[in-house]
Amino acid sequence: MRDFYRGGIMKYRCGLLSLCAASVLLTAFIWMICASGVPTAEAKDVWTSVRTRNFTFIGNIGERELQRFALQLEQFQAAFARLFTRAQMQLPAPTRVVIFRSDAAFHPFKPLLDGRPMVVTGFIRSASDLNYIALAADAPGGDPYTVVHHEFVHALIRNNTRRVPLWFGEGLAEYYSTFELAGDGSRVLLGKPIPGHVYTLRERPLLPLETFLAVDFNSPHYNEGDQKGVFYAQSWALVHYFMQGGERARRESFVRFVDLVSAGTPVEASLKQAFNIDLPTLEQHLKGYISRRNYVYETVHLGERLSVDAGMQTAQLAEAEVEYYLGDLLRHTERYDEAEAYLKRAIALDENMAAARASLGVVRARQRRFEEARKLLASASAKDSDAADPLIHYYYAWAVSREYTSPENAVSSFPPEAVRLMRGELRKAVELAPEYAEAHRLLAFVNLIANENLREAEALLRRAQTLAPGEAEYDYLLARAAPAGAVSNARSSHRSSGVMSARG
Repeated sequence: MRDFYRGGIMKYRCGLLSLCAASVLLTAFIWMICASGVPTAEAKDVWTSVRTRNFTFIGNIGERELQRFALQLEQFQAAFARLFTRAQMQLPAPTRVVIFRSDAAFHPFKPLLDGRPMVVTGFIRSASDLNYIALAADAPGGDPYTVVHHEFVHALIRNNTRRVPLWFGEGLAEYYSTFELAGDGSRVLLGKPIPGHVYTLRERPLLPLETFLAVDFNSPHYNEGDQKGVFYAQSWALVHYFMQGGERARRESFVRFVDLVSAGTPVEASLKQAFNIDLPTLEQHLKGYISRRNYVYETVHLGERLSVDAGMQTAQLAEAEVEYYLGDLLRHTERYDEAEAYLKRAIALDENMAAARASLGVVRARQRRFEEARKLLASASAKDSDAADPLIHYYYAWAVSREYTSPENAVSSFPPEAVRLMRGELRKAVELAPEYAEAHRLLAFVNLIANENLREAEALLRRAQTLAPGEAEYDYLLARAAPAGAVSNARSSHRSSGVMSARG
């Protein structure tokens, strides 16, 4: 069940470190353009896995089609690595892509809003342990490849930037969703017009800019039917205006704007400082750009033909594996009761499946049923001695840490025996997956709470920062550990004692 790259717990989005580092990164990112009623998997379905160098794909859409999706995403990442050389393109946690043959099959696994499945063609759940992208192959009104591109851009934005507004993330993801490798593979097309957005912008009034800029994850403009369509179209149009509006100075101002927002400056103030423009004027400029309906796109030459060795490994999944993957997907959308039913079936079908035991153990820890969680995760860790899955060892340590963490995510101390257990499991995880940022972070956190091995904590956090420059929490923890580089490794109560906040 390994999903980690060869070599070497979360907010979902439906569908860039320090200020200085964010500025450099974002400049590059923009300028380089210039059993309980829960349905089981149907017996007639054949589920396949395709593992590549950077991703694991799971689907019931047929082997060849799944392989095409896998190759497309590998090409997308490889092309972006050439375009954005300063960006961290390898995600710090494994990425699984689940592709359902139809929207009807996808429906039971969509995230919930007010208790009902959201109306989405795909979504990404970016978490510290795993990234999940899920979508339907028959997405109505769209190319399923663009859905994969869109959701993967969200993961890249999350890994590289901070505090960007919702419209920026959605607009940029839509802008790049139409990525196309052209000709002999030496050119890419970026920013192609999206017919559905062009139609919406022609037929529907824009949101007032003040309202538009304030849309967040809970807004009806982001979650409800036609309103959502207008928000996505307007987000795409505003980013397209900044990126392809024809003025070099506007791109420079766009870079400045994102720097300001990333530093915490309010959006309206950032727009005024960066563009020297007020909202009514910007609104008029955007309306004029849309009314011209001249959405040019850019051809970028890569220099050499893009050749991708995806290293594909294809296999038909056993029923227990399908139940595990679907249950784990539900766990990552916080549908714990439904996830439990799938994971129990997976264990019943294959009692040696360590990954299913570990995932169910995380569910139990989320339910604060810690004794059951420990038993499941201890068993999973023991059963994993041959498979060597770093996630299992991370989950065991994480669940133990939650026993001593309040419901408000505060922790002041760990018992010595818990520290020893967590360190042992986390060091296994780091050894097995040196690129897994969250294992580095949690091991450093354990050291900080124990007020021990602070130099190790600092080194771990610096490594985590390199892997995930967009994670602001690493800066906070590093500030607690950094004095360790100048002092001895002995206990020092003024450095690390006291209550600290843990990840949820």
